[in-house]
Amino acid sequence: MTSEGEANVRELIDRGEVLLAYDHATALLAEHPDAPALRYLAALSLARAGARDRARAELDELDARGGVIPSDLRLAEDVAALRARLVKDEALGQSGRARRATGGDLHVVLPCRPHEFAASSVRPGGERWVARFHACLRAASTVRCEPSCARPDDPSMYAFGSRLAMGAAIIRAHTLTTQAVQLAIWDERASTGKAGTAADVECWRSAGRRTEVVRWNRPRVAPRHRPERST
Repeated sequence: MTSEGEANVRELIDRGEVLLAYDHATALLAEHPDAPALRYLAALSLARAGARDRARAELDELDARGGVIPSDLRLAEDVAALRARLVKDEALGQSGRARRATGGDLHVVLPCRPHEFAASSVRPGGERWVARFHACLRAASTVRCEPSCARPDDPSMYAFGSRLAMGAAIIRAHTLTTQAVQLAIWDERASTGKAGTAADVECWRSAGRRTEVVRWNRPRVAPRHRPERST
């Protein structure tokens, strides 16, 4: 009977004999391939043995078969905890890969909510930039949004966000006992406005701080059509 076999597998898991538990579960599955509890126990055994990827594969196979929830309350709780841990591991893994690729942490500071920033400053450049923007948010160690009273198309909102990011960078550099350096992707064109790359570079340099410029000729983007306000 599978119930007796399941109890034996559970006992092995509780004793810490997880590899033996997995072997026992897979042997029983050869005789009872449609017993989902055995597959869940096999996944738990693998996870506790450190084989998280194989545990995830077992759960994925169960999901493909309909994702039956274990009737045993303890097993259901263990499986729910395992799924949450696997999701967390995946998120941390993506963040770690991003940090390794860049050689440091990514901290995002936005002057408004992400969807507002994307609509006003990202989407006009094309949808591929929207995908990149969201990829950066997912990879960031922190995302800080500081909504102001200004509208998303008000330059003062972006000036405020830039000053906030500069201050955060300087504080972070102090904690690391180093100097903050501004990296500007810029066409080096002057600007008379109070917001934008030129204004940010001028503000940073006016405080005697160093800026590294990567010259980039901005492609011309057609201005967005704004509907006229009704009166």
